[in-house]
Amino acid sequence: MARSRRAGSGAVLLGVSCVLAIAGCAGGKESRKQAQCVATGQRLIATANVVGKSGSGLLGNAVFEQRDGRVQVHVQLQQAPPGKHAVVVHDSGDCAGARAENTGAVFNPTLAPAGGPGRIGDIEVGADGNGELEAQSELLTVQAGPLSVLYRALVIHAPPAEQITDASSTRATRIGCGAITMRPELLAP
Repeated sequence: MARSRRAGSGAVLLGVSCVLAIAGCAGGKESRKQAQCVATGQRLIATANVVGKSGSGLLGNAVFEQRDGRVQVHVQLQQAPPGKHAVVVHDSGDCAGARAENTGAVFNPTLAPAGGPGRIGDIEVGADGNGELEAQSELLTVQAGPLSVLYRALVIHAPPAEQITDASSTRATRIGCGAITMRPELLAP
């Protein structure tokens, strides 16, 4: 389920405060620490700083928070082209290319015919270039494993999600990209 709304011009990008909430749940031995966090009911949070690709000047932030058997996803964009854009997790976290061409296909470990759990939803960007999306998934995890979003890419596509399939994802214009990480360097010891 996804819900999109336009963010006001004073929207503040989420980041350090959300990540600091899980101090002690990430570190050098991530998978063991993650297992401890899940076992004790603590939250696991991963983030992505999204930057413009394919000539777009967009900036943004995404937060993936795992709790209660599901992942809550919160995406904010600024300076993005107005309209509806697909928000999609891709297989590889390599956003280095000018068009984010190294991110691979839509993340679809379940081989679902409609694009799988990697299709987060659509974000509606207003004329002011701001947009916000809240979604949740019971198929994705932040915890290490085959359904994990860690070390993958969050890609913003120019067309809306219903126009993105596994096959077409490599041809759809990618206007933003951010690698999804636990960001342990921001955590307190």
